[in-house]
Amino acid sequence: MGAVAIGPLMLSTQHFAAVIGALAFIVVALLMATKVDDRFHSWASLVIVIFPLGSRIGHIIQYPTDFIQEPIRILSV
Repeated sequence: MGAVAIGPLMLSTQHFAAVIGALAFIVVALLMATKVDDRFHSWASLVIVIFPLGSRIGHIIQYPTDFIQEPIRILSV
């Protein structure tokens, strides 16, 4: 597994790709909000907040045995 280092910050390639994708999504949503309709801004903000929560819940549902012994790990990153 590769990693991308930006100064003291080191991200795996998968996390780096997710960050770049999120930034691209935000930029496109802001452009759409200024050119098309302002509702894109609020919709994009909601998506950026809800998507990580949904992916975490999906991970917990997919691997419940990892969290049965230590349920507090549900909150760990």
